[in-house]
Amino acid sequence: MDNMTTLREMLINSERNYKNNIAFYLKDKGRAIYQVTYEEFKRDCDRVGTAMLYDFEAGGKNIGIF
Repeated sequence: MDNMTTLREMLINSERNYKNNIAFYLKDKGRAIYQVTYEEFKRDCDRVGTAMLYDFEAGGKNIGIF
C-alpha cells in the first residue's frame, strides 16, 4: 500500500486499486438502495471539484467536503 498523506491521495489510490469494487451503498429518494463503486465515487468527486473551480471560483484554495 502506498504511503498516503491526503484524502486526495487516498481517493486516487482507492480508485486505481479497487475501481470496480463497491465503495458504499446509498438510498435514493424512493428509499431504494444502490451501490457506488470507487470508480464512480472518484468521477463524482472530480466533477464536484471542477464545478467548484468554475462556478464558485475556488481555484487555489484548500477545500474539503464531507
